[in-house]
Amino acid sequence: MGHRVSKQQQQHNNNSSNSNHNNKKEKRQSIGRRKLIGNLIYPNSNSNNSSKKRKSSSLQCKQEKSGVNVLVLGASGSGKTTLINQIRLMSSDNISKEERLEYRTVILFNIIEAMQSILSAMNKYDVPIDCVHRKAVAEKLLQEVNPFPTTLDIFRSIRSLWKEEGNIQLLYDTRHEYQLSTINDTAEYYFEHTLEHVSSSKEALINYLPTDQEILRANRKTTSIVEHSNISFKQVTEGSDAGSNITTYDYSYYNILDVGGLRSYRKQWAEAFAYKSLFSTLLFMVSLSEYDQCLLEDSTTNRMQESLLLFESICDLQYFKKSSIILFLNKTDVFKEKLSSSPLYVYFPHYKGGDHYENACQFILGQYKKITVKSPNKKIYTHFICALDTVDVQLVMSALHEDIIQISLDQTTLL
Repeated sequence: MGHRVSKQQQQHNNNSSNSNHNNKKEKRQSIGRRKLIGNLIYPNSNSNNSSKKRKSSSLQCKQEKSGVNVLVLGASGSGKTTLINQIRLMSSDNISKEERLEYRTVILFNIIEAMQSILSAMNKYDVPIDCVHRKAVAEKLLQEVNPFPTTLDIFRSIRSLWKEEGNIQLLYDTRHEYQLSTINDTAEYYFEHTLEHVSSSKEALINYLPTDQEILRANRKTTSIVEHSNISFKQVTEGSDAGSNITTYDYSYYNILDVGGLRSYRKQWAEAFAYKSLFSTLLFMVSLSEYDQCLLEDSTTNRMQESLLLFESICDLQYFKKSSIILFLNKTDVFKEKLSSSPLYVYFPHYKGGDHYENACQFILGQYKKITVKSPNKKIYTHFICALDTVDVQLVMSALHEDIIQISLDQTTLL
């Protein structure tokens, strides 16, 4: 925090010093924004060659593809991949067996990592494991390193710890109070469902293939630019003509580009931005539930503050100065659940709405809308969503379709 200056001292400051201070502040903010996204977004004069090389990228293929091109941005953990997978599962672009096998490894590792995180937190906060045998099992599990051995014994050990050690479930239930951001909110689903199956027998573990719900909850970091092409989404319209009910089916096709949200991956965003003209829609994802958590890569930075600064950086970029943005505020279920135990005002002192869900939602939305005030022509289309809820996503996708039509009309008007 900066040094607080008294009113009496401020009166003695001259206009020159104020001007210098403001210039320095603006410079620091500018540098901060550049660091957030990556220097490649602000190319030097020497970067022309690299820009030309990127034009041979697969992204150029989008020029020949029909449909709506959507660029999905947001900080790590905001739910970008979950949303895209949910859309894919509702469309003709289903998840193949080969991809499910890839998710198999991800999910099995997620289970091990989640239990390791819980056990590490128990050690940190001196939460005891009562049974001597289970304590030995826990100590052995903590010694395992990635890539983990995915054996029947290890999953039976985790199942035993979860089912029989009450303090483990107690710590998981209160993880937000302990600021345990390394424990994924979807871990309980795996402990209660997936673990029961894969620990039942060696044959069950060998033949395990993740379900749709397990894939949606997988914590799989996007480490590169991932393109999903020609995803079809069926719009159903009910109407009447001459007294007869008519149902109309309108198929919309999407080409979606997903990019990694961790700081170390944001330099790749420059390649996506270079083809901004090919993307008619910019969608920014926010995790509502991370208002009380810190970044995995920087324990001093609040995740929501990072998301806000990242959103501001994107709005300020020349690429998107006149672009409308669709804002998805995700993880409404977790956000609603934790408001009473983790007050929003602790992290945003200006908030005065208590633990009322609607008040909290509108406050967070207001923080993002403030950022766009300096761009009066920029429109923000907002949706509160739980990306794990199929019905919720179906409803939002119908609204998204209308948003995209409006954005297209706005862009035509501007031209």
